[in-house]
Amino acid sequence: MKKTFLIVVMLLIHSLLFSQEAKRFNIDNLKNRNAILFSFDGFNLGSINGGIGWKKWTTKNIKMYSTFKVNYVKDTKEKTSAVKGVENRLLSFGATFGLMKHLALKNRLAPYFGGMLGADYEKTGNKLIPNDKLFSYFYRANYKNETKRTSTIISLYMILGIECFVTGNISIEGQYKFGGNYGFGKEKTISNIVDTEQNVSSINLGIWSSSIILSIYL
Repeated sequence: MKKTFLIVVMLLIHSLLFSQEAKRFNIDNLKNRNAILFSFDGFNLGSINGGIGWKKWTTKNIKMYSTFKVNYVKDTKEKTSAVKGVENRLLSFGATFGLMKHLALKNRLAPYFGGMLGADYEKTGNKLIPNDKLFSYFYRANYKNETKRTSTIISLYMILGIECFVTGNISIEGQYKFGGNYGFGKEKTISNIVDTEQNVSSINLGIWSSSIILSIYL
């Protein structure tokens, strides 16, 4: 039964990949077409960041797209027997705009290169978490240790990628991004001794990441 099911699935996949529609597909058909895209970035064991966006082919070789993404992470790590741990929080959202130049389409594969500009707002924080309710009062009254940071991040990337047209209306892309970003904002430290607030900024170069994009053409 399992073998029969696998054979049926493989035949369905084969029919999608090698249908007559896909064989006749031509890059000239993409001009002025729009697509909804789903982007999955930063594949690692901890988390996967994603976004949703829009893509439009302005000519048969040029496409532009924009995405919007939201990311929220909260985790608690053990520290000592007296203190339960450290709570880390991250909330970020942002948008990107990209312009790509496609090379010749061959066997439903279209390699491309281009650039991307992004802007993100990020809010992070970490604080000690009491181990029990009795220590909770002591923690609030006598021992405070919390850091909060808000940042605006401007990013610029060069992109190399390839788009595979599964059918005339569905494609899957793999992207490699290389570039850097500039961030600026404020950092506030809260303690039982003194509260401080200062301006912070950072420049990061040589950043790279990969993405998988699923596009559904309208």
